[in-house]
Amino acid sequence: MIIFKYKDELDEDSVRAAALLCVILGVSTFISHSLVPLLVLLCDNIVSFFLTPKHSFLTRFSKITILPIANFRTKKISANAKHFALLLAIITESIIILFLFNGYILFANTLLFFLIFFALTETFLKFCIGYYIFNILSLKGFINEELSDDCLLSFNHNH
Repeated sequence: MIIFKYKDELDEDSVRAAALLCVILGVSTFISHSLVPLLVLLCDNIVSFFLTPKHSFLTRFSKITILPIANFRTKKISANAKHFALLLAIITESIIILFLFNGYILFANTLLFFLIFFALTETFLKFCIGYYIFNILSLKGFINEELSDDCLLSFNHNH
């Protein structure tokens, strides 16, 4: 059983802006087949996961550059679900880097396409795959978490 105990909450603005930067870095990796943008994204996600997202340089950069341009609505989301989504992103990015490093470009491009697609859905459609996977696993008892009840209630009202 996995236990998530993060207490801080994130605003949806910074999450969606960071997802848009994930799209930009993913597309640049997809076009150039360079590991540098993906390594930057992986390091930033690791910093966000082990520290708080307030220490993330991509989140800070996106708050300065993207948030004044985009008109995202502010809504608090559970930090537990976001940290679980970050864990899924770290695993996916690590697998993509291993595929690119070993020369499996087709597999890496396929996974990178899905990573870009999921970041786009999070940015523009407000649909986070990791959030729903986290809620399904927590409702089934695979994850023991200390969430506020509004996270689980919002999941129950959506389905």
